[in-house]
Amino acid sequence: MDPESRTAPPVSSVGIVSTAYSGTTLVSIVLGRARGVLFTSEVFQLRTKGKKTVGCKACGPSCSFWTPEFLELCRESSRRYDRIVDRARTLLGSTHVIFKEGGWNAYDTHLREGNRFDRFILLVKCPQAYAYSCFVHQDLPVTVALEKYSREYRGALDFVARTRIPTTVVHFDAFAEEPASQTRRICEHLGIPYAAELLDLFDVGEGLEGQVGREPLDVVAA
Repeated sequence: MDPESRTAPPVSSVGIVSTAYSGTTLVSIVLGRARGVLFTSEVFQLRTKGKKTVGCKACGPSCSFWTPEFLELCRESSRRYDRIVDRARTLLGSTHVIFKEGGWNAYDTHLREGNRFDRFILLVKCPQAYAYSCFVHQDLPVTVALEKYSREYRGALDFVARTRIPTTVVHFDAFAEEPASQTRRICEHLGIPYAAELLDLFDVGEGLEGQVGREPLDVVAA
């Protein structure tokens, strides 16, 4: 480890725990605009890609980009979050790295593999909106979608309680209705300076049209 890496301040690793169609992309991009924050998107997809023997459907094994060596690098990178955090600190000067890995079981795997998380954001969407999204994107019946919803969020609540990692629960509908106040609340939980400019990219200062606001839940782990 070089001297600069040893003297650089530690980076806070943050995980957004949720499920598909629950607003994780929007929340992640908003937070990723804050100074000192690196948003990595879905690193776990590298593991999925790395499991393939042929990475490119168009070129097949002859692809000059998705080479066997690069696929192996994807597999290794998806397991070594400490490397991502270290590079963010030493090369970019980041103070926070935000991971958007989806369901709680992905984070459970990362923790068992030795990766560290300092804070979690549990992002919850109302069941009606979730069921509608599942119907639109996956053609799932409402009953199946609601069973999935219950299973995912029960598991997520049990997970954050078991890990005892500080977690704030945010209702996406409340975030959509009052993005400024909810973003400020999240920033306070993470120790990130809030700035109104975080929301300029989406022009959502007055709320997201068509969304229903609901009260956010309280912090579930301190």
